[in-house]
Amino acid sequence: MKEIYFKLLFAFLVFNFSYSQTKTNFTLESFKINLIESSTSTPYIDTFANVKWDSDLVNKNTSLSKIYLEIVPIMDCFNNLDAKDLRKTFFVDLKTESTKSISNYMITHKSLLSKCFKWRVRFVGKQGNQMTSWNYHLFIK
Repeated sequence: MKEIYFKLLFAFLVFNFSYSQTKTNFTLESFKINLIESSTSTPYIDTFANVKWDSDLVNKNTSLSKIYLEIVPIMDCFNNLDAKDLRKTFFVDLKTESTKSISNYMITHKSLLSKCFKWRVRFVGKQGNQMTSWNYHLFIK
């Protein structure tokens, strides 16, 4: 009888460890995000940039507590990423958006009140902040 209990306990422990959830090793390289521009035939007043990401990857059980899209509207667009005349930075929480089954964020020049912006993705976890390099987008074609 003790042998049966021992075998059941052993089987329980083996199955428990094999089905336990592990945190995914999340790296900057594994996260893919794309910016899709409006077509050149779109009138300037309706131009947009649509940022898309893989919501399945964001929803995975990772060691990251937050994943943000950081957007900085730029007023002196001729300086590109080196611009000094910037508006207030705002953040979009990609984990919150992904739980709503949303995997994109639409940016218009009317909402930013600027003709260009720079953006990057910020990962917040136990190791601190990690960030992708800055990307630049100009609404004027």
